[in-house]
Amino acid sequence: MIISLWALIFGGVVLFLAWPLLWPAPSAATGGETEAYLLARKEEAYAALKDIELDYQMGKLSEEDYIELREKYRLEALALLDQIEKGDEIEELLEREVKALRRERKLCPACGTEKSPASRFCRTCGAPLLLTLALVLLLLLSAPARAALLEGKLMNRTPGGRGVGDVEITLIESKGGQENKQTTKSDRSGVFRFSNLSSQKDFRVNLRYQGAEYDVGIAFKPGEEKRRIDIPVYDSTEDPSALRVKEHHFIVEPGEDLLMVNEFLLVENKGERAFIGSRPADSQRLATLQFTLPRGAAELKYGSGLMDCCVVPVESGFVDTMDVKPGVREINFSYALRPGSNQFTYVRPLDYPSDGVNLFIKGETKAESPTLKGKEVVEVQGQRYLRLSGKDLAPGTSLEVVFGELPLRSNFIRYIVFAAVALFLAAGMAYGFIWRRSGPRPAIPTFPETLKARYDELIEALAKLDDAFEAGKLNSEEYRKLRAERKTDLSEIAKRIRNLG
Repeated sequence: MIISLWALIFGGVVLFLAWPLLWPAPSAATGGETEAYLLARKEEAYAALKDIELDYQMGKLSEEDYIELREKYRLEALALLDQIEKGDEIEELLEREVKALRRERKLCPACGTEKSPASRFCRTCGAPLLLTLALVLLLLLSAPARAALLEGKLMNRTPGGRGVGDVEITLIESKGGQENKQTTKSDRSGVFRFSNLSSQKDFRVNLRYQGAEYDVGIAFKPGEEKRRIDIPVYDSTEDPSALRVKEHHFIVEPGEDLLMVNEFLLVENKGERAFIGSRPADSQRLATLQFTLPRGAAELKYGSGLMDCCVVPVESGFVDTMDVKPGVREINFSYALRPGSNQFTYVRPLDYPSDGVNLFIKGETKAESPTLKGKEVVEVQGQRYLRLSGKDLAPGTSLEVVFGELPLRSNFIRYIVFAAVALFLAAGMAYGFIWRRSGPRPAIPTFPETLKARYDELIEALAKLDDAFEAGKLNSEEYRKLRAERKTDLSEIAKRIRNLG
């Protein structure tokens, strides 16, 4: 009888918790679909490059076909990375404001009832939810906990490398914003163990070997009680001679009074040791990779392969402090240049020997380079690029590109704008004088105030629309139609407010 009662309670709890999974509430439309699509296409392009390389090595492709296919997918991957990096500032800003307003409203996701800001559960479904949680907690407490074992081994991949015994290894468990750590040491053969672990949690194994850091994520599968891992490590070196750049791509996008430059590099450590640097980057860290920037570079942003915590700005550009292990690391960063005229000479010294350098200039801008001899027009993702290329460039080579006919704002247009602003201010002063002479008038909202009121009204409307859709009060077709209409109006008003500002 007791077993039947427990089975009935457990079945009810499972059904209640699984209800949102079996009949999920419709989710609000966001811009994430586009980003996910671009990321998927980037991975497809990378996979195609690997297949092409393998087919060429196996003799399935001629050299001519290999070069043509590799260049096609490489350009596609670069264009996709550029699109992912850029994003859409206004769209992201609007969606963040709508989400922030919805969080303030605290709409109950279970029944759609609006709650008090001080209440964690709404009155409609709070009591059943608390009862269910209590039953689940009781079941979890009555179930015996299973301990898991993590066993690993350090493997020195450097031929003739040193032993890997007596290395301190830390197991890190992240929980509630805090980190719980355990430490142990490897034995003479590099083996280490952590026991009595919860098999339902994720961990990280972290260690330092000869100045290089190694970090490995561990996730136990449901019911898994033992996991074994091998962690490759390398002897370290302070000699940078094994570093080179396999591919170095520059994507230049001219704008009005602006050149946006995206750099993508494949940095390779061709040796069998981890490079840890020898020159100090600051009081505690050594510089490993260095990147020299053109004079006047601004708005520097770090992308893949670089972390804000590990980058140190220097007078000539910046340096990285992460060790460089054998293999290839993809690195991306971007910056802006302001030419000041429609003729501009771009100069960027190369820091490492480079197997291949490609510079892509978007649009119709003219460019010549004494350094990069190859020149052709290519099309990537429907966009026209002028491509300048060079091979086997030595470190210290000055990459020089002369741009012509850059798009600049006309001084005549600037003068017109200045004159219009002055006329507007003069008219405003005259109107104020006349208004004061004729007595008080009712307050009339100014144009920007009217726009801001409409902006706030549309943000509120979008938040209510998303709430109603998640509560099941609108069907998908009606919701998408109404949201698209309001989002279009909101984007237009946001752009007008930004232009006024």
